[in-house]
Amino acid sequence: GQILGKALYEGILVELPFAQFFLSKLRGRANELNDLPSLDTDLYKNLLFLKRYQGNVKDLSLFFVVENEEYGEAKEVDLIPGGSNVPVTNSNVLRYIHLMANHRLNTQMKQQSMAFLRGFQDLIRLEWIKMFNEEELQMLISGSQGAIDAEDLRRWTSYAGGYSANHPVIVWFWEILEEMTPEEQADFLRFVTACSRGPLLGF
Repeated sequence: GQILGKALYEGILVELPFAQFFLSKLRGRANELNDLPSLDTDLYKNLLFLKRYQGNVKDLSLFFVVENEEYGEAKEVDLIPGGSNVPVTNSNVLRYIHLMANHRLNTQMKQQSMAFLRGFQDLIRLEWIKMFNEEELQMLISGSQGAIDAEDLRRWTSYAGGYSANHPVIVWFWEILEEMTPEEQADFLRFVTACSRGPLLGF
């Protein structure tokens, strides 16, 4: 968390795509059912199936308990006190769905998430981050995708070793760079700067 906070504070781009639910955590927001697809698509689909199930939910033999894998061993965790003995029925299925999503998004990884957030917030204040939505925050961390601004890069390039902006090799270089596809430009930028995305405020 401190490493990411330091990079963000210094304006250093990090090619680290975070899932939507974790960006929400960085913004200090607790995750809800709608955030689940960015963590576990299959579980989200199963919970939606359960929500729309027209039959008797009790026939599915579900209980208010979830199985976690810890260090290679399966461990049952009650979603409510005595949950392993409480069947899921049509009357309590919505509670089960939200408890399951909350467990997966918030409870299960609480210790690790809190440790990361403490380190991150040592350098970046929460009120600063709350100014941005999840997409904007990801852009702050990793930069914007797409073609680089070759003209801006040219404007801020310094030459040495006998080269200048008018040297034939340099002229060819800029011509080739401008003809590259966005993917090729990203590869070039990664080779030069170790990051395939251009700075947010330009070169």
